[in-house]
Amino acid sequence: MRLGHHQRIAKAVLVFLPESWWAYSYPHNVLNEGIQLENCGWIHCKQLIPKVFPTPLYESILAFMIAGILLGIAQENTLRRCIVFYLLLVEWNERYLYRNHPVNPL
Repeated sequence: MRLGHHQRIAKAVLVFLPESWWAYSYPHNVLNEGIQLENCGWIHCKQLIPKVFPTPLYESILAFMIAGILLGIAQENTLRRCIVFYLLLVEWNERYLYRNHPVNPL
């Protein structure tokens, strides 16, 4: 298994989590990039090497955390319309960080 520099650091720090949380090869990816899978009869039979960070997993976890924080703010805030503004602001920042600071080589 080939890991990039960031995956080796994550492996050392996140040893209690499953490997798929810090390095995933995306077998049967629709881009058909990577190496060929053995004994595969599907249309998409490739997986990525080296493994990459599973960004959709991190985006989902962060979205649930943001929703919890915003629900907590909504309980205390009398101007509930501001919550939509906070949501858009935080989600935009999250997207900006994920898309403009990639960890995986392009």
